Amino acid sequence: MSLLQLLDDKDVWLDFLEYKRRLLPPKCFFLKRLEKYVAQESYHDIAVGVMSGSYRFDLPAKTTINKSGSSKKRTIYRFDWRETMVLKLLTHLLYKYDYKICGNCYSFRRNTTAKDAVDAVSRIKNLEQKFVLKIDVSNYFNSIPSSQLADAIDVTIDDDPLLRDFIIGLIKEDAAYLYGGGTRTLIRENRGAMAGVPVSAFCANIYLDGLDRLFDGMGVDYFRYSDDILIITDSMSQVDEYQRIVNDFLSLKGLVINDKKLHVSRPGEGFEFLGFVFYDGSIDLAPTTLQKVKSKIRRKAKSLMRRRNRLGESFDMAASDLAAHFNRKFYDEEHDNGFTWSRWFFPSITTSKSLKIIDLHLQQYMRFLSTGRHTKKNFNVRYQTLKELGFRPLVAEYYKFISEFCRQRDARHDRG
Repeated sequence: MSLLQLLDDKDVWLDFLEYKRRLLPPKCFFLKRLEKYVAQESYHDIAVGVMSGSYRFDLPAKTTINKSGSSKKRTIYRFDWRETMVLKLLTHLLYKYDYKICGNCYSFRRNTTAKDAVDAVSRIKNLEQKFVLKIDVSNYFNSIPSSQLADAIDVTIDDDPLLRDFIIGLIKEDAAYLYGGGTRTLIRENRGAMAGVPVSAFCANIYLDGLDRLFDGMGVDYFRYSDDILIITDSMSQVDEYQRIVNDFLSLKGLVINDKKLHVSRPGEGFEFLGFVFYDGSIDLAPTTLQKVKSKIRRKAKSLMRRRNRLGESFDMAASDLAAHFNRKFYDEEHDNGFTWSRWFFPSITTSKSLKIIDLHLQQYMRFLSTGRHTKKNFNVRYQTLKELGFRPLVAEYYKFISEFCRQRDARHDRG
């Protein structure tokens, strides 16, 4: 049976819905939309048409979004949301092929997470004495040549020709729409794996599988998370050799290294990976991660101060809105894969040092909303008042997480 046949199976959709319910908060917009989509069987016409070959996906829209914590833009592609729902289920079903992905690739996998990558790195013996090569693939998703990606899909999906042909057809269209000024413009371009499209994660994993297996066969401490590659070794000569190997492989694949993000750390210097910094035996938020959070707090507070001045709002309203905004960011605002900021970072960090800095920064800007300036007068706003307005310290939440983690670990040990 082709996986495409499952796209019109109500039980499969219900299982997918239940899986998302376990990951997402009940009020999540995506979850509410998915529940309605499944209840109304809105997938039926698309699924039947895909299976029979009578339905053709429309071209995606090409758009840009802000990169998290940055003024830089990121290009993504979006299909109609009804089609996207079908692609989300299909991507969920593509975990069938997860066993074909090399074990040193940690991105977008069912039972392998960023925490596994961080844990594996931290277990390397004498890590502080190693050289570390950090490589980023430039514009990875959208730069992959579609013809070569089709070859990778053909190799991976070798038991389901209908599924293989559907995904290859989706990838090789090499066209998109640009919207603006009330008009729609057709553009022709290589779209690669199409960042933003659900199946792009699967494509990003399999396209560099050959590189993953090359280093795995060499016995090198190599870790890849999508377009981020980390190589840990004993000498600068090995760093040079491995960088050359990666560069040559990427060149054959129509890709290049992002020179601005290429970095070599020498023994004792520490290094960053996946938003974390490894230094002196501890794992903390990377300085770039910390700075992004602080910048977001500052920008949001100044925006709320402008709103307060414009509308004559009370301090309590502005400060509680700031606290609520970052409570959502840290604890509740989930993507449809179930990740929150705290769920990403809490399991892996071994110190609360950076969390304390964020807590103090958020307190500072909640108090800032009382005067619009940074003065001693702001400290007339007591800490207890901040908590009453909704401030939830990350440090306390982190130690609650650690306590619960230890409790569950001990319970599993007792049952075992």
